[in-house]
Amino acid sequence: MNVRLFVLAVVSVVCAVAPAFGDIAPPALQWDASPEGNVAGYIVYVGQAPGSYDETYDVSRQTSFVYTKAVPGRAYFFSVAAYTSGSEVGPRSEEVLFLAGTPATLPLRSAAPMTSSPAADDAPRAVAARALDLGASRRSCTSSGECYEMETLAAVAGRATGLMHATDGRVIFMEDGRYVRVIENDQLVPTPALSVEDGSRIVALALDPGFEQTGFVYAGIVGEGADRQLDVVRYRAVANRLGEAAVIVAGLPLPEIGDASLAVDALRRVYVAMPRSTETGADRYSEQLLRFEQDGTTVRADGAAAPVYSSGYARPSSLVLGRAGHELWLGGADENGVGGLVRVSLDRESTGDTAIAQRVVVHHGTGVSSVAVPLPVADRSVNSEGDRPLTFVDETGAVFHLSGVRGDTGADPWMTPGQLGGIAVSVANGASGSDFYLAVASDTEPALSTTSIVRLRRK
Repeated sequence: MNVRLFVLAVVSVVCAVAPAFGDIAPPALQWDASPEGNVAGYIVYVGQAPGSYDETYDVSRQTSFVYTKAVPGRAYFFSVAAYTSGSEVGPRSEEVLFLAGTPATLPLRSAAPMTSSPAADDAPRAVAARALDLGASRRSCTSSGECYEMETLAAVAGRATGLMHATDGRVIFMEDGRYVRVIENDQLVPTPALSVEDGSRIVALALDPGFEQTGFVYAGIVGEGADRQLDVVRYRAVANRLGEAAVIVAGLPLPEIGDASLAVDALRRVYVAMPRSTETGADRYSEQLLRFEQDGTTVRADGAAAPVYSSGYARPSSLVLGRAGHELWLGGADENGVGGLVRVSLDRESTGDTAIAQRVVVHHGTGVSSVAVPLPVADRSVNSEGDRPLTFVDETGAVFHLSGVRGDTGADPWMTPGQLGGIAVSVANGASGSDFYLAVASDTEPALSTTSIVRLRRK
């Protein structure tokens, strides 16, 4: 493919100075249309720092765009790229600076040299909606003979993980460890709900079981310095933005390699699955499942072992609250790389000692990367909770369904990467009992990958 990059017409970016916010004329961009016949549309990138974009807009074949969110005194950087019907996105144009409340605009860096495929480190962190046929569906049948309609709701450049389906219908996930994103009414909200500073990463997410009432979202935030520490931070979701940050647990030591997983129960107690560590300081909670009260203190009933609640995995990857809030499911892998699931009861009588997690299901194979349990359904006659399967994804990108999980067992893939058209990296069950959500990556290497959020609905 030879997509010729157009150049932003800098002189056509206009603005007006006004004393009041409501009187500011929004910046209007215009650019020359590409003469190439295979260009399907354009993406506009908007950011508040050079080369860093936190909003993207697919404007189809339009060659103009009006940005209506400008705030007085704030700088905005704009760039544009073309995409083809074959899902390729060209390099971005030069940047244009717009300072709200002043008449000046200034062109910045030149665009990258024209190539058939942009380099990975210059690839835009967005995906053309039309190029990926968002909203289109196709039919796929599983190894058990069930058939589903697969519909792509959204896509991001890089890796989407920590997929969660809230009871109010929203889908929430992490993008590349830098952002929390929200899908509402089957549309990706353009602005991230949460962004972290450079040098920090979001490694885990958990929803309050009473999310519809509280709006609480819990995030595990890790600083990427030599001394890696995990903070568990509670946010409140308001208008698809996460604010009112409150640090619940601070400074849990992590090894140089390895991240934690989070879950929250109905009492808002926080559970943290810690990775294996042999490093001094970080080995204190190596392969342990920790439990804290909602204010970050240890649970008195856990006795002398607190905050340790149970044993865990060397490489924890997913921790979720189970049916009716009486159990936790922990997915991951042991020190030998063998993947599995551990069921931890929340109804046990504490003896003051560390309890051994009851191993209910073990997947003999590669590590488990994501686990989802059935959400409660109002109409139990449709599909009772007891009959609905637990779903998990392993590190090969296959999806597994397990019903009646009462003992150690192996499992065969329920849906393979070939059937999905990519590598499953995260899973969440829907509330209807007949649908669920997958994050499906196009490549095993996150830097080269595009991840689609796909809904599978049983037909």
